[in-house]
Amino acid sequence: WFAHLPKPPVRWGRNSPHRTLTSIRFACYRRRPVTEVVVNPRLAQPWVPRIFVEHVLHHELCHHAQACAPIRGEPPHSRRFRQWEAQY
Repeated sequence: WFAHLPKPPVRWGRNSPHRTLTSIRFACYRRRPVTEVVVNPRLAQPWVPRIFVEHVLHHELCHHAQACAPIRGEPPHSRRFRQWEAQY
């Protein structure tokens, strides 16, 4: 996906065993201070389907593509973003 763009580093986030979860953020795209995609380590469990993790990565790469070609005033999940996401 998005072969024309520089690839952002992808890493697993830190695991916090003492945290009580009421929700989970699957991953996040960060532009600053360093461009990167951070994936929740709970997705590394063997029962999580690989295709789900790929979908999460594709979603974050859509944010990266949006950041590489910004349009002033465009919301994070714009029509352009949703079109890219639908290509998965």
